[in-house]
Amino acid sequence: MWKIAKGLMDFLNIKRAHLLGHSIGGTIALQLASIYPDYIKSLILLEPAITGYNKITNEQVIQEFQPIVQMYDEGQKNEAIDIFMKTAIGTNYKEIIANVLPSNSFELAVADAKTFFHEEIPSMRSWTFTKTQTKDLINTPVLHMRGVQKTRKISKEREELLKYWLPQTVNTSISNAPHMLQITNTKEVIHLIKLFFQQQINIL
Repeated sequence: MWKIAKGLMDFLNIKRAHLLGHSIGGTIALQLASIYPDYIKSLILLEPAITGYNKITNEQVIQEFQPIVQMYDEGQKNEAIDIFMKTAIGTNYKEIIANVLPSNSFELAVADAKTFFHEEIPSMRSWTFTKTQTKDLINTPVLHMRGVQKTRKISKEREELLKYWLPQTVNTSISNAPHMLQITNTKEVIHLIKLFFQQQINIL
């Protein structure tokens, strides 16, 4: 998928860009930045789904989705997305998304989830980064955000990996936020991105 992002930049004649990615999007951003570092002005990673550093962790993450995917494939689509939303955002997700997303967001999630379940999640197995391959390849400023609500061990592991891979990374925690931190605490995410630009890149 990083090839699509690069292709779009080439098509639009964008030589360098500030790249932001959430979850699997963070993985794509890291891949593009490591292969074509000259394309990147800065890198902002919101809970990046880094999985390939450990085969056991990789499979555990994928297996977590299997009951939801099975439910979705068996026709219980609304129920499957309801479980996913409660896990990613919280039990009050309907109230949260109503304030920040279009009114038909849940219906769009139900309709589009097949691509996520059967294309994006399996693609996580193709992650091939290792510590030695990635370290020092990316020299641009990097901002990493992690939600602290119900923080899992894997989130802390990923943060430690980023510290090793990219020592210049600015690590920040978003209060009252699960994996979907840009939805549950939008103002704080925007504030920290703005602060990052002001302090690290001086573009504002």
